[in-house]
Amino acid sequence: MTRQRQQILAVLAATRSHPSAEEVLAEVRRTLPGVSLGSIYRNLKRLREAGLVREIVTAEGRRYDAVTSPHPHFVCERCSRVYDLPEPVAAEALRRALPEGFAVSQIHLELKGTCPECGSLTS
Repeated sequence: MTRQRQQILAVLAATRSHPSAEEVLAEVRRTLPGVSLGSIYRNLKRLREAGLVREIVTAEGRRYDAVTSPHPHFVCERCSRVYDLPEPVAAEALRRALPEGFAVSQIHLELKGTCPECGSLTS
């Protein structure tokens, strides 16, 4: 585990805002000023491949989450903010709804719509 990867993980673990690579870069540069955006992207990719980080794709780009346990997300279609939701009871219902013979290894549930802040902009 390189110092850059450790710092990236620390940044992600300290927030629930699901930052973009650029936002991760800004935070990492507080302790490692010489780090580049390319290095952040490479390290995020390696951390994702190692199962230490989740990548969430939104309309405005990719966001990152240090919480790798199964949980659904709500993605605002206006501001692209990503919110964690508690593990739904629906996940078990989805498993039971499958025909016999199917084996589920993972469920990724993502809801999309408008968050309360963006919804209040239209009122």
